[in-house]
Amino acid sequence: MKKITNSHEPRERDSPRSFAGLALIGIVLYLAIDIALGVLRPDYSLVKNYESDYGRGPFAGLMDVNFILRGVLSVLAVIALRRAGVASRSTAVLMWVWAGASALLAFFPDNPAGYPHVATGAIHLILAGIAFVTIAIATVMISFARGRLIGGLIPLRVISVVGVIALVLVGHPFGFPGLVERVFLAAQLCWLVIVLAVVIRRSRIRVLETWGTDATGNGSPMRPDLTAS
Repeated sequence: MKKITNSHEPRERDSPRSFAGLALIGIVLYLAIDIALGVLRPDYSLVKNYESDYGRGPFAGLMDVNFILRGVLSVLAVIALRRAGVASRSTAVLMWVWAGASALLAFFPDNPAGYPHVATGAIHLILAGIAFVTIAIATVMISFARGRLIGGLIPLRVISVVGVIALVLVGHPFGFPGLVERVFLAAQLCWLVIVLAVVIRRSRIRVLETWGTDATGNGSPMRPDLTAS
């Protein structure tokens, strides 16, 4: 008995599309938790308090979950970008560092004003600094790279530069540390959303090109190989 198989049929588990989709879901959940924390902690100012300050006091566990979620969604994102050919080996390493450092923040609370000083605060600052610097470098490198999937897209270049400017200003926030940090994080998440959306779209196009489409939009296998069952 013969069956028609397609040697070019993409395996879904190897497709960057699935990882990109999961990363986008993670970003939505991350933002939802962040918004919830803003509502649950009205005593914290979105302009003056860092996001990490939610890691102390009521609902601190929710912020810890968000740190870990940011690490997980970043892992999914870097896998998608690497498999799609967006991230080089060096930029992938930078994004892995960002992901790991982001998740580790959950285990090292910072020192917001009004709370007893804890030794983990210094470690938190170091991890946050490493995470912020690595993702800023990675997004700039990918956005300005040539010959890759998304290289040259003007919006990504603009967003990556805005992220760098915000990162520089985090050290000199002029009384608005929380706002500056949130602009930085928003830039990184916005950048990821755009890139992941491009990856999903390009991946879908590749699938359609591989299988072919007829006038009704129904796919049909191309280049069939006849193999014995």
